[in-house]
Amino acid sequence: MRFADKDLLDAVNTELEKMRNDGTLKKILEKYGLPESYMVLSTDAAVTKNIK
Repeated sequence: MRFADKDLLDAVNTELEKMRNDGTLKKILEKYGLPESYMVLSTDAAVTKNIK
């Protein structure tokens, strides 16, 4: 993602948080046989930051 796309980054992080909260991310992990440890459970740790 380009550094200048901060609005897009915020939108992606928002949608990922919704998916984490409603269980969608966990279902995706289960579908592909990935352990739950692949998912970052902490909201703060999961947010992707746009840094240079």
